[in-house]
Amino acid sequence: MSTNLHHLQLFYYVAKAKGISAAVKIIPYPVQQPAVSQQIKQLESDLGVELFQRRPFLLTPAGERLFSFLAGFFDNLDAELVAVKDESAVRISLGCPMIISSNYFPELVSVMKLQFTKILPCITEIEGSDLFAQILSRRVDIGVTMANLPVNKILCSKKIISLPMSIVVPTGHAFTEKGFWPKADFPKQQWICLQGSTGGSSELIEGMTLLGATPNFVVSTNSVDAALNYVESGFGICLMACPPRNLIESKKIQVIDASESFGSVELSVVWSNDCSIPNSILEFFIASCEELADKYV
Repeated sequence: MSTNLHHLQLFYYVAKAKGISAAVKIIPYPVQQPAVSQQIKQLESDLGVELFQRRPFLLTPAGERLFSFLAGFFDNLDAELVAVKDESAVRISLGCPMIISSNYFPELVSVMKLQFTKILPCITEIEGSDLFAQILSRRVDIGVTMANLPVNKILCSKKIISLPMSIVVPTGHAFTEKGFWPKADFPKQQWICLQGSTGGSSELIEGMTLLGATPNFVVSTNSVDAALNYVESGFGICLMACPPRNLIESKKIQVIDASESFGSVELSVVWSNDCSIPNSILEFFIASCEELADKYV
């Protein structure tokens, strides 16, 4: 007998969910209810038996027997696939901003390789929302970003830490001496432009537009470390997400919390809901990011 295996899989989900409409919600790929109904009817026609009563839902004896057989296979399929993958190297593509790659990923990836000896990590530096396109196109498996997560049914995320927007100034700057940083003084300042969708420059421009002014940018860079060096050297001041502790503790600069006016950004781990990476690796990666977050601020 030649039976469509896809139809058998659909029947498994219908029986498991106790109904076609409920099954559509748990089937791990997009499919419409009418399509499921049509394919289940085709399966019943091929087998020459009725598999379940529609309203109320009730498996027939033939349906019970078929579901019992299929459940033994599909219920253990994910675990079996993980076991198969464990027998060979697991390639994993990671994406993150330059600042995370420079200061945290070397340690994080080293710990992961000790835990999972067969993984082959590939790291790409990706700024801002560009990461989402890379994940959706399957070029990146897991990423870390400060960009706002778009509304998307495929993307999943886990917040790691919230970072307040901050004004970074050289030690002894007038803003720190006054104990506050009046926006009216912003147009008089020279600014370091930190590029990227979460760099802070766009937020600064929006804030100064409300004052009828435009920031005077004297330096433009994609590097947080470079921006801090320019601030320390007296080139200007910078609005950015609170920089890592290890980058500021040795510099003659001060970080002023500006979250009341400019809000905060969230550092999050992002992946797709059909990510091929084993859950054990994904969960370990998230847990490792959470541990490293304590070293950030």
